[in-house]
Amino acid sequence: MTSDEAWSGKKPGIGNLKIFGCIAYAHVPEQIRKKLDDRGEKCIFIGYDERSKAYRLYNPLTKKLIISRDVEFDEAEHWRWNLEEKKVEGLFFNEEQDDDDFINQDEQGDDQSPQQNPTESSSSNNSRTENSEIQPTEVRRSTRERRVPERYKDYETQNISLFCLLASSDPITYEEAIEDDKWKNAMNEEIASIERNDT
Repeated sequence: MTSDEAWSGKKPGIGNLKIFGCIAYAHVPEQIRKKLDDRGEKCIFIGYDERSKAYRLYNPLTKKLIISRDVEFDEAEHWRWNLEEKKVEGLFFNEEQDDDDFINQDEQGDDQSPQQNPTESSSSNNSRTENSEIQPTEVRRSTRERRVPERYKDYETQNISLFCLLASSDPITYEEAIEDDKWKNAMNEEIASIERNDT
């Protein structure tokens, strides 16, 4: 029995208590976020604020402490610290190893004949690396058959290129425009209207 239960005579509600270390999404107000920004910020729940009825959250990406009342909890999930460590480890590489070591390791993994002696395997690996440097790798082309989507089955598109012959093009240069009587008349009308309006 707790002291609160002894005082009030009923069990205290613990519905507002959350699992420490669970994922929490703090609401980002409209005044701070832009149109395409996320409405919530993924954080880790680390406790309750001492001065208000708010939650204390830690954002490991920005390394900031957030105190907010507008929080959604995902108590089934927790922050995956191991994934971040693996990402960091993947960024670094051993400079002492050169590319030949990687090529030899790959080819040794492909060889399935365990009864070769070491001199034969090393000479065959060297010959393979020389051959692989000479021969470029071929790009595999797709063998998928291309078909018109079902929604376009009823459209007639076989002779659509013939409509290009009917399309008229406007003249691009002054010399092209002056050769056509329609364009010459249009230019004369435009000049006459400019002179009439004194513009």
